[in-house]
Amino acid sequence: MTLTVSAYDPDPGSGIKRMMISNYPSFYGGRWYSYSTTKAWKLDIAEGTTTVYIKFEDNAGNTSTYSDQIFLDTKRPVGQSAQLGGAIRIDNNAYAANDTTVTLSMSAFDLAPGTGVSQMRISNNPDLSGGTGWIAYATSYNDWVLNSSEGTQTVYIQFKDGAGNESLVYKDSIILDTVGPTGSVLIEGGSERTRSRWVTLSISANDTEPASGVRFMRISNHSDFSDGTGWKIFSATKRWKLDSTEGTTTVYIQFMDRAGNISPVYSDEIFLDTKRPVGSSLNAFIINDREYATNTTTVSLSISAYDPEPGTGVVEMMISNNYDFSGATWEAYATSRSWELTPGDGIKIVYIKFRDLAGNESFVYSDDIFLDTVAPTP
Repeated sequence: MTLTVSAYDPDPGSGIKRMMISNYPSFYGGRWYSYSTTKAWKLDIAEGTTTVYIKFEDNAGNTSTYSDQIFLDTKRPVGQSAQLGGAIRIDNNAYAANDTTVTLSMSAFDLAPGTGVSQMRISNNPDLSGGTGWIAYATSYNDWVLNSSEGTQTVYIQFKDGAGNESLVYKDSIILDTVGPTGSVLIEGGSERTRSRWVTLSISANDTEPASGVRFMRISNHSDFSDGTGWKIFSATKRWKLDSTEGTTTVYIQFMDRAGNISPVYSDEIFLDTKRPVGSSLNAFIINDREYATNTTTVSLSISAYDPEPGTGVVEMMISNNYDFSGATWEAYATSRSWELTPGDGIKIVYIKFRDLAGNESFVYSDDIFLDTVAPTP
């Protein structure tokens, strides 16, 4: 550092001859210098308040002693460590933002015994150009404007203490994402109908790069999401309970990315049919027009069934000579059918059940007839 020196010898004096400078009041280790008005000097190494002592001597040998103090601060300010939050935080360490205007939080300190952090400068550029310049230190800065391009944006900051020591340059980054995600939902893999209110949703969403990524979704049976479960972590599949109304029902979904952008509403619909087909009253299943007996194993079946509205329609039937339908297979629904009874005279029972397009099975219906293949004897 440089000492500025000023001394005079009151008239009638002999004049200032020399001066002695020291960091100690005893002038330990001091030496005499020719008097001059400036002098380069090295302070004591101790940080904090330090004193420089000076002694003047005139040509007659008279001496006088003076001193001055200064606060020695050679340590640069330090930004708070990342573990404690960081020297600068954009939107409180948010991962992403959907607006170029953000809030900055700052934290720095000056190592003791320091002069204290007094200034800072902020910029979107690593060389700190085009920023605020040196301004008073504060722990927050509202309405900082990021660069407008989508993707990772970085803000840089530097601190200065009262002694003029400048810190290292610190930074924080955030993803600027102003575009909402897109997506889709399929109920039961895109099936047209279901017989259960509990279905599996296949969900797909995408956040176009550079983006923050899809984070949340919300699902509802109503377009205004009034009955939904709120925002949940995104998943590619979800078990979901449909609305109780039979017929065409719709599931709605919406996505949110990590920047808070919300997608349009997407939906899929499916026909809900939980009601089993029904045989038509007493005419659901008739063998040989209700004849009591037959003398041949080949009989004619009359069939009638319907699917309660709003149903998907009766499409299949299964017929068997066995109550457990062992060996039987589903076949297309028809209102008449030729059928072969099991051999052996006696009461023969034929069983039938129906299935609609949604897969609902009816109860089992049956009819019987007496098989008599032996002619009467005289």
